[in-house]
Amino acid sequence: MPNGLTLSSAGVISGTPSAQGTFTFTVKATNEVGSVTKSFPITINTNVIAPQITTTSLPNGVKGFDYNEYLTATGTAPITWTKESGDLPNGLTLSTDGVIAGTPAATGTFTFTVKAQNSAGSNTASLSITINAIPTITTTTLPDGAIGTPYNQTLAAEGTATITWSLLDDNELPDGLNISTNGVISGTPTAEGDFSFTVKAENNYGSDTKSLAIKIYSTDVPPQITTETLPDGAIGTAYHETLLATGTAPITWTLESGDLPDGLTLSTNGVISGTPTTTGAFGFMVKAANNIGNATKILMITIDDEVGIVETNNDSPLRVYPNPTSGELTITGGANNDSSIHIMNVVIFDMMGRAVGAHLYGRPETRNPKPETPLGVASTLRLDISNLPAGIYFLRITTETGIVTKKIIKK
Repeated sequence: MPNGLTLSSAGVISGTPSAQGTFTFTVKATNEVGSVTKSFPITINTNVIAPQITTTSLPNGVKGFDYNEYLTATGTAPITWTKESGDLPNGLTLSTDGVIAGTPAATGTFTFTVKAQNSAGSNTASLSITINAIPTITTTTLPDGAIGTPYNQTLAAEGTATITWSLLDDNELPDGLNISTNGVISGTPTAEGDFSFTVKAENNYGSDTKSLAIKIYSTDVPPQITTETLPDGAIGTAYHETLLATGTAPITWTLESGDLPDGLTLSTNGVISGTPTTTGAFGFMVKAANNIGNATKILMITIDDEVGIVETNNDSPLRVYPNPTSGELTITGGANNDSSIHIMNVVIFDMMGRAVGAHLYGRPETRNPKPETPLGVASTLRLDISNLPAGIYFLRITTETGIVTKKIIKK
C-alpha cells in the first residue's frame, strides 16, 4: 500500500500519499462462508499543476532583423505551446516549447492567441507584436533649380515614423538651400553649378543614406521630360513610378489627354500610383510645367494579369546562349545560324517589366535605353551584360519578322 494510505474493514482506501511510485498490493475480502484475494496496483504521481501563462507582452521587432522571444508560464513541465488563433508577423513561427522566432517580413501590429498545455490542463493568452521598419529612402532624383528662384522639395522614405533627416558630415547643399529634419530641402539658390550630396534618414530602429544631386542654373529653365518608358503593371499589384524631368523647380505634372489604367492616378509631383483593376494597354499624354514653360510626352502602361513579363514565341529558331551567363550572351538565328533572321534591336527588362538596357553588337546603352529605336541589323549578336546585377531578366528581341521574348539568368 502506498505510504500514507490505509484500507478500512469496509473496503475503503483513503489517506494522503506521501511518496510517488507504483505500489502493488493484495487485499482479502472475507465473509461467513469464505474469502477471496486480489492484487491491485496504485500509481502515485507528483502533484501536476496546470499551466498559467505569465507572459503579458512581447517586445517590438524590426523588419528584416532576427526576432527571438520565449513565452513563459508556471505549471508542471512538460508544457506544450500552440497558436490558437490570429496571425503571427510574416516570417515568425511559434515552436512547441514556446519560442517565437524568425525574421519579420512585413510591418504592422499582429494580434494572436497562444495556448500552454500539460496533462493537468491548459491556459490561453492574447498577445501582440508590432514590427517596425528602418527607413528606406525612396527619392531617387531632385529637380533642378535657378538662382533667385525659391526651391522647395520634400524627400520621401518608407519606414516607421518618426523619421529624421540630415546631411552626412562634410556634405553641402547648393548655396542658399538647407534641409529640415522632416526632409524638406528649401531656400533660394545663390550660385549655379552641379551639387552632389548624401542625405540620411533615421528613426529609432536604424537609418538609410542616399546620394542625390541638384543642378542650379543661372536663370530659370523650362521642363524637359526625361522619362522614356514606363514599366508594365499587374491587376491587384500596387504600382508606383515617378516621372522625371529636367528644368527649374517647382515642376507640376498633369494628365493632358488619354486615360491612365483604371485604379492609377497621377499626382502633381509626377507620381503615378495605385492598384490596377483592368488589363490592357493604356496610352496617355502628360505635361510638366513650371513658371516659364512646359513640356508634354506620350507614354504607355500595359496592365497584365500577372506581374512582370513572360517568354513569348517559344517556337522561334532564335537561340540565346550561354544561359545562365556571368556576362556575355550570344543570340543567333538558330541551330544553323540562319542568316535570314535579322536582329534589329534587343531590349533588356527586369522581372518587373522595367527596361534596364538596350544593346547594339554588344555595346550597352544602359543609361538611357530607347526600346523603340532600331539599333542595327545582324544575324548574330553578342551582348555584354556583366554590368547588370545577378537575377532573372528578359530579352525582347525585335527581328524583321516579329518580336521574341527570351528569359535569361545572370549569375
